[in-house]
Amino acid sequence: MAILKFTGTSWTSIAKLDNIAPSSIAKIGNIPVPSSALPAQTGDLWNWSDPSSSTVGDTTVPDLTYQNYGTYSAYDNSLAGSSGPAIVDLSGTKCWYLNGTSGDIVVTNNVRSGSTNLWLPSGDYTTYTMEMWIRSNGSWISNGNLWNIGYNSATRSRIDSSNRIWTYPRASKTTSGTLSTNTWHHIVWTMTSEVGNINDYGTLVVYKNGSVMQTFTNINKNPNYATATQFFGGYSSTREKQRFYLGLQRRYGIALTAAEVLSNYNLNKADYGY
Repeated sequence: MAILKFTGTSWTSIAKLDNIAPSSIAKIGNIPVPSSALPAQTGDLWNWSDPSSSTVGDTTVPDLTYQNYGTYSAYDNSLAGSSGPAIVDLSGTKCWYLNGTSGDIVVTNNVRSGSTNLWLPSGDYTTYTMEMWIRSNGSWISNGNLWNIGYNSATRSRIDSSNRIWTYPRASKTTSGTLSTNTWHHIVWTMTSEVGNINDYGTLVVYKNGSVMQTFTNINKNPNYATATQFFGGYSSTREKQRFYLGLQRRYGIALTAAEVLSNYNLNKADYGY
């Protein structure tokens, strides 16, 4: 958890606090403030949600890219639980809970300008980062989706019957490593286009807890969805649900470097028991 506003004003908009520059302040009331609390990248954030400051029972969490961070900070959107998901307190950690049987979490508004999705134009699936803190509740559900944007035609990731991460970037790729149950994991997917054209081949890297889990090269991704809604916890409103807790989540329009992934892991790991 970090302070992003002080008495209603974005931290980055404050010139001085009690005649002290914000850059000289590390904590207020033992809570970290920017820049110590900011992720490795902010200029290419598509969305950033952190339920740590939410109230138990909340079904909407604001998108922090609206707090003067990210390319689309002028557009206010949020993560909204649909038909079940809400904020819970799991041993002192505020997080979403998805029960694996009903509902999902949707990024509302999708940073729209009228009817146009500004953050998901054709081609943006080829270079991106998805970052999530996740934890199962009991066993992982086989084939249950963690997140989905555009179904198999764009990009999504789920857990297979062996607790491996199964990702479609668009081609299907499965990690050899697995995810243990009832433990928080910091999972990051980075996708890069080798040439920059959606018809070109690319590279997918999956990270777990700051380290490379697996790298997949020469992927014929070629996504064909021009726009799509981002949601968590299912393939659709009725199919391939996953049962898990979701903590902090970020999505970028760039592929983070290994050093940036590790930096983000170290930034928030104490909130998840590491």
